Parts: sequence; structure tokens; C-alpha cells
Amino acid sequence: MNLTRRGDRVEYDSRRLWPGIAGSGCRVRAEVGPLLGHDVPGWTLPAGRALPDTLEYFLVERYILYAQAAPGKLLAGRVHHVPYPVREARLTEFHDTLLPTAGIHPPQPHCHTAFCDGVEVEIFPLQPI
Repeated sequence: MNLTRRGDRVEYDSRRLWPGIAGSGCRVRAEVGPLLGHDVPGWTLPAGRALPDTLEYFLVERYILYAQAAPGKLLAGRVHHVPYPVREARLTEFHDTLLPTAGIHPPQPHCHTAFCDGVEVEIFPLQPI
């Protein structure tokens, strides 16, 4: 996976090498905007923080990681991080063959885009569930 950031433009390019079908991947291009809520009157948290009970909060504030160890074997682990500083974003290009190769077909057109400059994340040991 490659990430390139030029000012307010961000680009992700990813290609699968293994396991599964080699060559499938994803290309994402987006324009990054200001912090979420920066100009919303009555925003009750610092700009960039997703408000509880909103779609943004549901999509962004995840504190459990799931991974498939083998077919039928699911693992889960706790994740700790400060709240993400979420930025508004606009998708300018999206080409994906990775999800369809895995049998996942998301709705079209894509309905949501957000961006975070990043936070430090601590992942605790994964356990079978």
C-alpha cells in the first residue's frame, strides 16, 4: 500500500500480493477539508470530534478489532486510542477490485467519506471468539 499526501489531496494505492488473487487492489483519491464541526453553531465538542449518536461517531469510534485467522476462525482484540480528529473529505476517485474479489459488493455510489491525519493506536492481544 502506498500513501501520498500533497496539501489537501490524499492518494492511496493498494495491490494484493497474497493470499488470494494477486493483483486485486484499490485506488482512492480524495480532497481533505477542515475538521468536522469547525463551523457548526452549538458543536459541543472540540472541532474534529465526532458527536455521540451520529453516523460519524458510529463509523469512526471503533475500539475492537476483528480479524479472520482462518476460515471460520474469528479473532477480536481491544484497541485504545484518543478520539480521531475527523476531517471532512470529498472522494474524487475510487476504483476497487479488492472487495469484489472477496465477494463483498458495497452499494454504489459510495455514500460517505471522511479523513483523519492519524493517531497513535495500541492494539491488545487478539483472542478467539
